[in-house]
Amino acid sequence: MNALEDLRNNFISTIKPGAFLGLSELKRLDLSNNRIGCLTSSIFQGLSSLIRLNISGNIFSSLQTGIFDELLSLKVIDFATEYLTCDCNLLWVLSWTKNRSVQISDKTLCAYPSTLHGKPLRNVRESQMRCEGVPELHTHQLIPSLRQVVFQGDRLPFQCTATYLDNSTHILWYHNRALVQGDELSGIILQESLVHDCTFITSELILSNIHISASGEWECTISTAQGNISKKVEIVVLETSASYCPAERVTNNRGDFRYGLLEVGGGGRGRGRERHRGHLPLSQTS
Repeated sequence: MNALEDLRNNFISTIKPGAFLGLSELKRLDLSNNRIGCLTSSIFQGLSSLIRLNISGNIFSSLQTGIFDELLSLKVIDFATEYLTCDCNLLWVLSWTKNRSVQISDKTLCAYPSTLHGKPLRNVRESQMRCEGVPELHTHQLIPSLRQVVFQGDRLPFQCTATYLDNSTHILWYHNRALVQGDELSGIILQESLVHDCTFITSELILSNIHISASGEWECTISTAQGNISKKVEIVVLETSASYCPAERVTNNRGDFRYGLLEVGGGGRGRGRERHRGHLPLSQTS
């Protein structure tokens, strides 16, 4: 008889339905500190004698209703993660543990929202677990994130990654507040959004042949049933005929540098290292 199945720290990301069939006498299962994001009740089929379950340290932020229905003997559970969101989507767990006399480990702490960060879930009141206002996303990243200066005809890729909350989560792109649609003939390549491990959603936008009209504000918006949240980056597109000014020499505690200076609209000048990435000459002298 197996009293404990120890599968912690194994970089596990996926568990197939029925993976534990044949282990009906198993009392404890430790799946902590892996990379599991997708969990369903079918995973735990056959574990009718399981008393303790540890799925902490994985990457999910919430749990589907009824996920533990197969665990008829469960008494203690720990599901703390760095993304655990104690909102209305996790509210069912509190009533389920009361009805089934299951104890949530005191190590299961809320990570989000910020008002509940660090609080043991079992001590949180049901009235505190709300889904109101703009959602707090544990992940929302736009690459590039800083202002870009590029030449007409250049290629510029964007990538936006965010928390995947549920089926209502979508990524939308805007340019100067206008919705962006894929148009390969115009050099706008919009990849289909991908959901990773039921936890992250990613979208890629590529400007393959940048036109002057691409200047302005590019925005990645995460659209959810609860509300929208955005990140923006400014793009400046220069004509290929833009001229250079004499180089500027700067000496500081990092060394002796020469910057190519580029004329920009309105008679201003942009220092190559600070204003442009990858297209203006930069040298360091000894």
